[in-house]
Amino acid sequence: MREIGRLVQQSRKDGTLKRIKDFYVPSNFNNVVEAVKAVAGFDEDKNTYKTPSLALNLNRSRALFEKKSDVSVSCCALQTLKERKWNSSQVLPFTEDVKIMHMHLEKCREENQRNLKKNPNKKTWTKLATVTLAENRYWKLWTVTCHRHRWTWTHLFAHQVRAVYLALKQFLNIYITFPGHHDPQRIKEAFYAIAGFPNVLGCIDCSHVRIVAPSGPVERDYVDWRNHHSLNVQMICDANYLITNIEAKWPGGVHDARIFRASSVAQRLAQREFEGILLGDRGYPCLPYLLTPYSDPGTEAEEAFNGALNSTRARIEMVFGQLKSRFQCLKYLRVAPECACDITVACAILPNIATIRRERLLDVTLEERWEDPNPMPEDMDGRAVRDLYRDAHFP
Repeated sequence: MREIGRLVQQSRKDGTLKRIKDFYVPSNFNNVVEAVKAVAGFDEDKNTYKTPSLALNLNRSRALFEKKSDVSVSCCALQTLKERKWNSSQVLPFTEDVKIMHMHLEKCREENQRNLKKNPNKKTWTKLATVTLAENRYWKLWTVTCHRHRWTWTHLFAHQVRAVYLALKQFLNIYITFPGHHDPQRIKEAFYAIAGFPNVLGCIDCSHVRIVAPSGPVERDYVDWRNHHSLNVQMICDANYLITNIEAKWPGGVHDARIFRASSVAQRLAQREFEGILLGDRGYPCLPYLLTPYSDPGTEAEEAFNGALNSTRARIEMVFGQLKSRFQCLKYLRVAPECACDITVACAILPNIATIRRERLLDVTLEERWEDPNPMPEDMDGRAVRDLYRDAHFP
């Protein structure tokens, strides 16, 4: 109603329209349009409105000459709003400015909280509420600004994140080393204390890290047997949940056995560089240096062998569960495969640093597993070594 009143006042100044009913006379259409332009601040040179929303509201309030007014008023007003949206300032506050503002608001809030404890009154409550609302408003304003300018936190800090995980990757051979950071004999004793399985240097397994579908002809290589795009990441761990080896470069469609066969650890074990064995599931072939469970145990000794092996090998499943609990991004990485490999390696290094520094571990949960649909055939030498372990330690 106020807007219509301003329109009537402007038309009376021009002397063409005196009453509201004059606005509905067809011959006065051009005079009405001129009055709307005058009230909304139309610029003839730039063909824009100073207050385009006012022009749109006045245009909607009139049911007469709807089509003509859309061309004469609404078109220019909408164009002005669109240009203002895309031509708005693209300047965002610097990170240091955001930090200073945040620290100032935090300092004010803590000060008001202390004052409130000492002297609870209405004035102190008001000050604390004002600061809290300012913090909330500041955060919303920053978020809306980023969204309006098509910025996201990923775009703003992508290069910092990349610098961090590449820097962590440089420490790969320092914090992740096979057979571990302790003496091999100490590692074997720690594994033996779990379920009585002797001579174990590590537990091995693979886990899939889902990624977005990559483009190009290699896309099919990353489809795993559950029809997801992923990386197939192989890890070895010790009894203290330390990751001692990682292979994070293979597409999800590659079988676990192939990853192990191409790894440097497999070659070093085959050359008898280490005195000890690895424990794996049926996704791996049974080898003299990599023992797997009996596929169809028929005796109590074989049942005991499988039970001890599975209880000991559960360490690697706990490592995967703990890793994905710490780093939720590993449940689905929305980056290219090359970046996903580097991020996975960085995420594997950080828990090792925490464990070495004796920081508190998260509640360890087993990763959800599926039985491998394609178990590997057993090697004759591997079967012989497995039978020796069964007869000697699980009679």
